[in-house]
Amino acid sequence: MRGGSSAALAAFVLIEARTRHPLMPLRLFANPNLRAGLLVILTFGITMQNLVYFLTLYFQDVLGYSALRGGLVFLTLSVVIGIANFVAERLIIRVGARTTLAIALLLGSGGGALMAAGMRTDGSYWTILAGLVVYGMGMGTIYPTMFGTSGNGVADADQGAAGGMANAALQIGTSVGLAILVSVSTSGLAGLTGEALRAATSGGLRNAVYVAAALTLAGVLAVLTVPRRTAPAPAPVTPTPSPRTDHAASQR
Repeated sequence: MRGGSSAALAAFVLIEARTRHPLMPLRLFANPNLRAGLLVILTFGITMQNLVYFLTLYFQDVLGYSALRGGLVFLTLSVVIGIANFVAERLIIRVGARTTLAIALLLGSGGGALMAAGMRTDGSYWTILAGLVVYGMGMGTIYPTMFGTSGNGVADADQGAAGGMANAALQIGTSVGLAILVSVSTSGLAGLTGEALRAATSGGLRNAVYVAAALTLAGVLAVLTVPRRTAPAPAPVTPTPSPRTDHAASQR
């Protein structure tokens, strides 16, 4: 299956390189902002994007929350993300996208570690609240910044393609990260029941969140590739009328 996937990917790249109107113009990878933005988005998808999944399992499988109660808990996260979105816009103007991305990733990593520390069998909403707030600040800060970075210096006509590439990077990262982190969280659960299963589930979920928090720091390396200054987007090419055309127009 992996061989087939690799062949399909190679065929897609070959077709995109040869076609006249590609879905994903490979020339866009020459833009350093887009390259760096895609790396940050990929890292975010592997790590921070997946933490809500493990929090949901912790609330329901370990703490015994109902689906409704578990959903209400995430209202705090939603409010914090909304506030951080507002702050991120001003932070980008003051310190630039590069520094804002680094701050967001550090907040996401630190918040994840704080949440993991509170994900105990005897824990509660209050033991993970501090981590949830810090993590939410990172989430709200990174979302507009990483997608904005990926579009910097891209011509208007290519913004749709660049946005599609950014969304594809997020989906790929989320899928890969979830597969890795689920394998971490479920290790050692086979054959357990009752309280032993509950304790092992709590430990597995906590380990997965710790791993995600550690891997989030890899995104800082991607941030270092973001240019300090953004080059202007290439100007659209305007066809130059031929002298014959100009002469015919003047005769009219």
